Amino acid sequence: MSEEKALSFGLVIDEDACSTCSLCVYVCPFEAITVKQLNDERKVEVDESKCRFCGLCYGMCPLEAIKIGYYEFEDLVKQAERLCTEAGVKSLIVACKGSNPTDAVINGRVRNGKLPVLKVPCVGRIPLDFYVKLLAEGVVERLHVLPCEEEFCRLKEGGRISSLRVDYLKDLLGELEADGRLLNVVKGVNRAEVDESRCVGCGNCVHYCPYEAASLRSPGIASIDEEKCMGCGICLAYCPNFAITLEGYEHENLSEAVSKLAEKVKAAGEAPIAVFYCQWAYTPRLFEGNGSNLCFIELPCAGRADPLHVIQALNLGFKGVLVLACKQDLCNFEEAGAKRAEENLEILKKLLGQLGLGEKVEIAFVSPKYPGEADQALSSFISKLKG
Repeated sequence: MSEEKALSFGLVIDEDACSTCSLCVYVCPFEAITVKQLNDERKVEVDESKCRFCGLCYGMCPLEAIKIGYYEFEDLVKQAERLCTEAGVKSLIVACKGSNPTDAVINGRVRNGKLPVLKVPCVGRIPLDFYVKLLAEGVVERLHVLPCEEEFCRLKEGGRISSLRVDYLKDLLGELEADGRLLNVVKGVNRAEVDESRCVGCGNCVHYCPYEAASLRSPGIASIDEEKCMGCGICLAYCPNFAITLEGYEHENLSEAVSKLAEKVKAAGEAPIAVFYCQWAYTPRLFEGNGSNLCFIELPCAGRADPLHVIQALNLGFKGVLVLACKQDLCNFEEAGAKRAEENLEILKKLLGQLGLGEKVEIAFVSPKYPGEADQALSSFISKLKG
């Protein structure tokens, strides 16, 4: 899909506010930030090509000198306030999307009833000021923070950094004689599992797993190595007998989600468009509608996009299906997610083309690193369908 206009990098350093303390250099897991000496001045520079837009530098900066157009501080606060007000409670769960797929799973881990959930790409990007503001202003009386297990973090240091910073805040609250239970930390993971009664031993999962986590054992049954699995869900898209599950993204769950969205939008008299999106590539706007006829289905990775769900959407009356995937060099799953998604969609488009439906399906490679890129892809696809 061609770009309509050049897009600017979404991370900016405010040189007037920056003290060149180098905390951002220390925390960046991709070595994208450096401090350079220019004559008598020090200056922080960001290598756009290396930056993965994890936001850890943004969350760590003590002077708010790093500006990032994605999950900004004020937007996070407004979202938290709205969630607590709508739920009528003074507790909030802040969870990393990667390890916490559904609200039901999240509340099960917290074990404290049904609480509102604010899901973010990485808990490590959340500034400590966010937690302090919510507690100080009485928006919440208790916070539950759910980062990834450290070795499971797709952004390398996100889980570790978030744990260190929340522990620091807990100690600080303790020094101020505040209730230590104000903050509760629960780490988690989300890994694939095999239903041996369904497995036919085809070996697809072994071939396509980017982490070599899948293997076949006698008598030809697939097995997933928990220590290697990173929860991308690619194996699910290639399993012909639905024998592999990933909590929150099982074939039946996604199929049900597509059906419910179709019914909801049709009831409003709109011809719906389905948008399957990688949780790392895009997040539907928190406060602005993208159009009442757009239906969003989140995936752990675009590689999880199953041609069967695309066909189902078209069969249910969706006038088009768009898959939003990461750019290959920004894929958090060994660059395999975006590649597999493209392969699957291209094969499907060729088959649909024989029925004159090939133009109804498209894939776009986007990143929050470039604000407006996903919206541009959505607009382009909508215009294409109208044409």
